[in-house]
Amino acid sequence: MQSKSVGNLITKIKENKNTVSLYFGKEKLSISKETFSSFYLYKGKIVSEKELDEIHKVEEASKYFSYALNILSKNVYTEWKMREKLYNKGANKGQVDRLIIILKKNDLICDKAFIEDYIEFANEKNLGKNKILANLAAKGIFKQDLVKLSFDRRNELSKAKKHLNKLDKQYSKYSYRSKKEHIKQALVRLGFDADVASEVSELSISGSEKQENDKLKKDLLAIRARLKKKYQGKELKDKTFQALVRKGYSINMIIKEMEK
Repeated sequence: MQSKSVGNLITKIKENKNTVSLYFGKEKLSISKETFSSFYLYKGKIVSEKELDEIHKVEEASKYFSYALNILSKNVYTEWKMREKLYNKGANKGQVDRLIIILKKNDLICDKAFIEDYIEFANEKNLGKNKILANLAAKGIFKQDLVKLSFDRRNELSKAKKHLNKLDKQYSKYSYRSKKEHIKQALVRLGFDADVASEVSELSISGSEKQENDKLKKDLLAIRARLKKKYQGKELKDKTFQALVRKGYSINMIIKEMEK
């Protein structure tokens, strides 16, 4: 940057479309207009080494700021994810800290608003609290913010019940007892606490003792007819019993029906 004959004397300033060129004799330094406006620069000024170093630092940070604005125009980011993006781009900790302050000051990133928007979206999708917390953590929300969140149990029950009709149909081929367990596990996977999932699974729409007995009789006849082609006597009875247990029927119900 420094010429032996001219030193750090600005001999010419040229404004381009997106940048400003500073000439130090035969040497040229192109900086953004934002960086240029941050310093008092004019033709004939002698720029000190310290000020020149500051210009370089601001210009480098300006590049990362432009990058941050560009990705924010396409998506919403938490503070953690924005830090991650800037570090991956090559920014150092000092640059990242300064940029985060600027972005937060201008409401370009706001974890509180991010949390509120995501919870509203997740509630519309009827996701349970554990799924919501896990997804927020994956998106970069800090742990200290997650522990402050609370979820109303009545609302959790209401959301879980909205999945019941679909799950009841999905697991209709299972015995009533087995179906309830499958529904419970499905609700847990959707993020609901085990006690909420258990309570809602008890409301399984198409289950009743009579329906369970009717289904058991039907399955018993079908399984025995299929196994009779290969087994006889006690072996047939054992194989039939095992097949019905695997379908989720209670052992007492199976024994009672087989004794008939």
